Amino acid sequence: MSSTPRDNGDGKRARIEFHYAEAFDPDDPIARYVTRLSFALGDLRIAGKYVTRPEQPAHERMYFMRLTASHIHEVCILFNPGDEAIPGIEDFIAVVADQDDERADELRASHKRVQQALQQPIKVPGKPTLGSQVSGIRNGFSHYFNRVEHEPLLIAAMRLAGTINEKVAYVIDEDTMRAEYADEVVNKLVNPWPGLSDDEWNAAARALQARIVALISPIADFLQQAEAAFLASRPPGVVKRIDLP
Repeated sequence: MSSTPRDNGDGKRARIEFHYAEAFDPDDPIARYVTRLSFALGDLRIAGKYVTRPEQPAHERMYFMRLTASHIHEVCILFNPGDEAIPGIEDFIAVVADQDDERADELRASHKRVQQALQQPIKVPGKPTLGSQVSGIRNGFSHYFNRVEHEPLLIAAMRLAGTINEKVAYVIDEDTMRAEYADEVVNKLVNPWPGLSDDEWNAAARALQARIVALISPIADFLQQAEAAFLASRPPGVVKRIDLP
């Protein structure tokens, strides 16, 4: 076991340095798993930074919320493996924390928090679980409802957008051209809740966005713990911490 710290919570800046080939064996399924986790954490940090910007147009916030939900959906596949390429949490712990009960318990607890959050219902019409809502957002974001089976969803969203009393526009200015009506349809695709007043719909949409943003923290916590546990499990001398000024 190397001297790699559990985290970098001491307030100091540091580099955890190693030769990639020495720490990550491509033939090791656990090394491949951690590489996937690191892909996900990098993407989620970028998307999360933008979705939480305090000042931005509503259509940009919606875009980054959909992007963030898409990344979360893909990350969550790593929490509920449906393919033998992805190890279960106990298989992962057996490799990286077999002799470290404290670290193993931390990993289990962090992993469980994410699973529990995904299974919680959202206070919107139908009360779907957060996980199922995130999955639906991802499918629309990535595929633009481009198959015959998607047509009913698009038709329903267009009809809901048509109930808005305010006029929409195709805006042309010196910086951009933007179809505001497309933004309204996207809103209804993401939040397909008929029968709500505008105020009720806006409140439900804000609640959903808040739940999605709140999911970033427990996911990032597990991913960071998994990275740290894996690096700490490397042979002595492979991984070195360098404190920065």
